[in-house]
Amino acid sequence: MRLFTRRPTNIGRESPDAQRLLVLLTAAADNTLMLGELRDQAVAAPAQAAYELQLDGYVIDRITLKGERAIGYRLRTRPPASV
Repeated sequence: MRLFTRRPTNIGRESPDAQRLLVLLTAAADNTLMLGELRDQAVAAPAQAAYELQLDGYVIDRITLKGERAIGYRLRTRPPASV
C-alpha cells in the first residue's frame, strides 16, 4: 500500500506579507522576530502570513508569553523538496 502525503500547493503564490515574512525569518536564522519588528518591516498581518507559510509546509514556532498571545515567530524548518 502506498501512502501519499499532502504536497504544498501554494508555494510561490503566497501573499506579499507571507513572502516578506519568509525573507525576514530566513535572514534571522534561529532568532525570534518580535511582532513589533515584523510590523516595522512592513508585515501588516504576521499571524496570517505565518499561517500561509505553515500551509506551505514551513514549520514556524509561535513564541508566546505565558502561553497566551503570540509575541513573535521563528522559522524552524523548511518544507521538503518536491519530487
